[in-house]
Amino acid sequence: MQINGTTRLSELVKAFPGLIAKAKALDPRLEALDSLPGRLFIKKATVADLAKKAGQTEAETIKVIEELIARGR
Repeated sequence: MQINGTTRLSELVKAFPGLIAKAKALDPRLEALDSLPGRLFIKKATVADLAKKAGQTEAETIKVIEELIARGR
């Protein structure tokens, strides 16, 4: 899967089911992803939206996502 700024978070979660659990293990602040607002964010947001919310560049966010995915293989 090609990951870029327009990639939907819901597509990533569907393609890599353990991604949220790995992300929460990396940063406890991501526990909010299991809440109703967090699940709604995942449904509608893109990688670019996540980067903006995290205060990172898209490239930094994509790198973190790719590293999380690589850990699961």
